[in-house]
Amino acid sequence: MTEREHKTIEQAEQEGKYIRKVRSFVKREGRLTKGQARALETYWDVMGLEHGQGLIDAQEVFGNDNPVVLEIGFGMGKSLVEMAKNAPELNFIGIEVHRPGVGACILTAKEEVEESIDNLRVYEHDAIEILADCIPDGSLTTVQLFFPDPWHKKKHHKRRIVQPEFIETIRYAAALHDVGKISIPETILHKPGKLDPEEWEIMKTHAQKGYELLADSNRIVAKMGAIIAKTHHERWDGKGYPEGLKGDDIPVEGRIMAIVDVVDALLSKRCYKPAWSEEEVKAYLQENAGTQFDPIITHVMLEHFDKIQDIRAQAPDED
Repeated sequence: MTEREHKTIEQAEQEGKYIRKVRSFVKREGRLTKGQARALETYWDVMGLEHGQGLIDAQEVFGNDNPVVLEIGFGMGKSLVEMAKNAPELNFIGIEVHRPGVGACILTAKEEVEESIDNLRVYEHDAIEILADCIPDGSLTTVQLFFPDPWHKKKHHKRRIVQPEFIETIRYAAALHDVGKISIPETILHKPGKLDPEEWEIMKTHAQKGYELLADSNRIVAKMGAIIAKTHHERWDGKGYPEGLKGDDIPVEGRIMAIVDVVDALLSKRCYKPAWSEEEVKAYLQENAGTQFDPIITHVMLEHFDKIQDIRAQAPDED
């Protein structure tokens, strides 16, 4: 191998060369409040995980074999604690480099909620190293990143987690979610009552029909529209249609559309029902998070429900 040929990191390190590794964040100390400092001192042995521990055994850490959700960059931790509180059937691991945020998260989980949160653990360390050294392959059901976009400079935009292109595409592709209903008879579409079993089976075919109408297009919006059309009636628990996909096997655009479609339908007047109140819709989402809907997307929807209402107000339903 010549000097000009690329080497693997392992080969270079064996030859004694220093390799500067990519870091996902720069660790920031910050000034702790008295409450944050007390929480770190009091509860770290219970809630804290150390990079030096190496690969973790989630069943040993949490005392159960529930699915594990990992959040990178949880900020002050309020949202992460709320998710852990609302989804006791899941275990959560948070990674944060801002020490006051870690302290605030622990303080909230242990002293500022009605019942102490036991299904949450936190790292104060670089996310890249935690993922490489501490999280076993195949041990996570979900990885989530909800922190504000830190890459405000144009030259850094390629490092964004969610690309603007995806957001812009789903904005238009979502409108195609029910295009397959053009194949459904009007008598079924506008029936002012519950569909009988035979009618319901016909109605369900619109998901596959919509996919078939769009799938062969070379347009980006149409391609995503095909995915949304086919998967927006799948359920998180695998009891949806047309394929009975479950959990993360459902494309994320389908999971997003599934909850958006239901929220819009419930808040709207239909020939077969009156519009639901905001409180009724929120209660329905909370009840069906983790069964009908992706629990994480449901949490985000509930947290920003006022913004959703603002958007709907810009294009109100016609009477």
